[in-house]
Amino acid sequence: MFQISVSGLAWLLGLSVLACLVTLAVMPWLTRIASRNGLVDRPSHRKRHPGPTPACGGVALFLGLLPMFAGLLALSLLHAKSLEIKDLPKILSLFCACAWILMLGIMDDKKGLQWSLKLVGQGVGVGILALGGHTIKAVTLPIFGVVTFGWFGVVVFGLLLIAITNAINLIDGLDGLAAGICLFAGIAGGCTALIKGDPLVAILQFSVVGALLGFLPYNWPPAKVFLGDGGSMMLGFYLGTVAMSSAAVSTPGQRSAMFTTLVAPFLPFSIALLDVVLSIVRRWLRGRKIYLPDADHLHHRLATAFHSPVLVNVVVYSFSAVLAGMAVLTSASPGWAASPVIPISVIVLLTGLTVILLRTYRVDPLRHLPRVFAERAHYKFLDLYADFMTARIARAKSVSECLALLESGVRDLQFDSVILYNGNTPIRRWHNPTPVHLGSPRTILAESISGSSLLVKAVVPEHERKSYNDTLVSSWNKLLTAFSRRLRAIAPNLDLELTLLHPEEVEQRPALDGVL
Repeated sequence: MFQISVSGLAWLLGLSVLACLVTLAVMPWLTRIASRNGLVDRPSHRKRHPGPTPACGGVALFLGLLPMFAGLLALSLLHAKSLEIKDLPKILSLFCACAWILMLGIMDDKKGLQWSLKLVGQGVGVGILALGGHTIKAVTLPIFGVVTFGWFGVVVFGLLLIAITNAINLIDGLDGLAAGICLFAGIAGGCTALIKGDPLVAILQFSVVGALLGFLPYNWPPAKVFLGDGGSMMLGFYLGTVAMSSAAVSTPGQRSAMFTTLVAPFLPFSIALLDVVLSIVRRWLRGRKIYLPDADHLHHRLATAFHSPVLVNVVVYSFSAVLAGMAVLTSASPGWAASPVIPISVIVLLTGLTVILLRTYRVDPLRHLPRVFAERAHYKFLDLYADFMTARIARAKSVSECLALLESGVRDLQFDSVILYNGNTPIRRWHNPTPVHLGSPRTILAESISGSSLLVKAVVPEHERKSYNDTLVSSWNKLLTAFSRRLRAIAPNLDLELTLLHPEEVEQRPALDGVL
């Protein structure tokens, strides 16, 4: 066990404050660069912010952590005795892996990567860490005692790390939410490291706490800057790596410490991980692919229930603080973890959290499950529709062919109408001769096609199930995303080509039923 000296604590405080100040200082500069270069998060059916918002929070956090990485590398090379930091390969690999994950997330923010490509990219990040020596060598399990993983420890480490990374990424849907959860995770990890006498982990944890404190004023509702996928994935990746590296195996034979070594490091991430589990179960029950995004996450439900992002943050922060405190207490008093008090308390707390979330979801399995299974075919159709239309649009050879494919909203999704405008002039109209749900309200979806004067308006009847309405809109927006991307590819001068279309002629053209 390392002993942290006064000079070590001075380094810890100094690097944390420096990370905070650097993040604060670079934020205005980065927001201007992000806005000029299109690194912005635009409003959509799943994102309710009022306008395009810079998604450069991850870059700011990484720049805030740079002085810490530089300081640790310098101390390692100089063999500084004040901190006794000898893990140069681990520090280098963590820096390189986080830089890679940040770039991967930025590419996703800019271009919208496929989930499979992101997963492969995260696997590359795990590989970089493995080359630096990051792994889980052994854990203490009930009944089995100390279990040594050997080479399989890298696989276990990678799977857990990818789970935490994607959990933080998924829960980043509300201003300040993911950053706050990570803040408490960092505080818990830093306090645990101080208790264990581990200066390296303490510096790694408190530096990210400092950077997050510099970022949160910009991310607090209403947010001026978003983390973006780059920031949320990098935070989950960074904190997950440091949390698992600090979860050392207990002395052989001390099976009672299982809770401390196996569960406690992941307690601060419990809310994010629980949201992942609920998302997977929800999508499976509806017959949807588990990797497809939706607008039914924990933060969406809480925002609907409380009507205030600040109140949602207060609720989630409260749970995070309690869970983080329990993680620290189990490290401070291993004897507590040996008794049933802490594990039972955690089980009760997580059960209470689950019940609250299920009530927020309005879940009554015995009453709703038969209906959910009966509706699976409808959800599957919407997913298949989105996949098919995306592929079909990618094969379109002309602007006219792309435009004609929008008729599917009326024909296949049973919208009341779809109207395509060039500026204020309608250039395509499709109407449903037999509209559905005549007595229900109507929603107007209006989406501008970036880089052009095109505007797509759709009049959508509301169905009985809100979840179905959300999935319907999600499928339509996936079509529009593919539509916009294909138009830019085949018509760089799109506005010029649109001026060649005469509205009078378009009005007289029949619907292209055979285009598919």
